[in-house]
Amino acid sequence: MWADSRSIRGVDSVLKRLSFGFNDKKAPGTSTAVAYGIILNYLACTVNSRILPDILKAESLRGSDWSSQRYPQTVLLHRYLVFRCRLRSRLLGLWGKKVVRRIRRFWRKDPWRLGVIVRSAFGGYGAKKAWLLIKKEVGANRPLLVTTNHQRLRCKGELFSTVVACGYRVTKSGQREVLVHPGRYDDCIKGSRVQLVYIPVRNILCSYRFDVALLRSAL
Repeated sequence: MWADSRSIRGVDSVLKRLSFGFNDKKAPGTSTAVAYGIILNYLACTVNSRILPDILKAESLRGSDWSSQRYPQTVLLHRYLVFRCRLRSRLLGLWGKKVVRRIRRFWRKDPWRLGVIVRSAFGGYGAKKAWLLIKKEVGANRPLLVTTNHQRLRCKGELFSTVVACGYRVTKSGQREVLVHPGRYDDCIKGSRVQLVYIPVRNILCSYRFDVALLRSAL
C-alpha cells in the first residue's frame, strides 16, 4: 500500500515513552514549548546526553493523565521554555523566524555549562518546502518542529498547533502524509505510550530543523 515510508530511530523506545509538557484548553498556546521540549529530550537520549541537565530530562510516561507531581522534571523544562524563552504558538506561523532567533539567544547563554548547543533553523513556509525538509531530516534521524492548521491537532484557543514530525509515508497514488507526535495527553496516550498520528503534508504551514554542536568553549 505504501510506496515509501520511513521514521526516525527511537520512535518506539523514546518518543512514545517519555513524558512531555502540558497543553490543552486549560493552558492553550504552549504547543511550541511542548514540541521543543520533546525534541530536546529526544536528542538528549539519542545524540548527546549533555544536551539537557539531569534535572530537566523527561520522566517515563505513567498513564494518560497529567500531573506536575508525577513529572516534576518535565514541568521544570516546560516552564523554562514557556516563560524564559516565551515559546508560545502565537509566535509561529507567519512569525516563525522570531522563534528561531529567540531560541538561539537563549541557548547561546548555556546556563548549565553543558558545552552542547542545539541549533535551530527556519525551514520555510508551505507544504512543499516542509516535505523536502522532512524527508531529508527523517533520513538523518532528526525530528523536526512543524506548525499545522490540522483540525485534529488544534487546541481550543489556538489558531495553530505546533508538533514534532518524526516520519513520513507516501501512497502508491502519491498521497503524502507526515507522522507526528501530537503533544497531547488524554486520548493521545494509551496505557503509557503516545499514539503517534499521520497528517496530510498539505496542512503544514512552516517547519524548523535542529542539529547539535559543541560550543567553542568545549572544543
